[in-house]
Amino acid sequence: MNRKVVLKHHRMYYDDTHTMGYILFNGKINYILEDTKRSNKIAGETRINAGLYEIKQKKILTPLTKSYRKRYNWFEWHLELQNVKNFNNIYDHIGNFAKDTRGCRLHGLYPSNPRIERVNMVKNSTAAFKDYYKYVNELLESGIRVFTKIIDEVK
Repeated sequence: MNRKVVLKHHRMYYDDTHTMGYILFNGKINYILEDTKRSNKIAGETRINAGLYEIKQKKILTPLTKSYRKRYNWFEWHLELQNVKNFNNIYDHIGNFAKDTRGCRLHGLYPSNPRIERVNMVKNSTAAFKDYYKYVNELLESGIRVFTKIIDEVK
């Protein structure tokens, strides 16, 4: 039996600095901050294309993996989106601001409100990522394939 779970990531808004969306998982919602959409890719400053991507554990002991393991006793391996055309090392991870994305997806419990706050960010990133990470990691460890479907709600 080849079971799989598809987590839907909806992109709601973007401007010239960032993209804001949300992902639903295990009855919860995390807000997702990514880089902005660009017609010409700029490394570390461009979001990936919408589509379906498998998520796997990247079982390589990188300096970033070592740093996360040192800081978070629940962390084992990074969660990497697979086969992203023209991109490498696309992870889900902790961070609050668009400058922290480096092409990846940042998780938060709350988005900033651009009408009130002058920064584009997600808040409570560590708590949000921990819930998401534990859920996805448990699925992967039990042999279930996990995918994320990124959907552009706005063009």
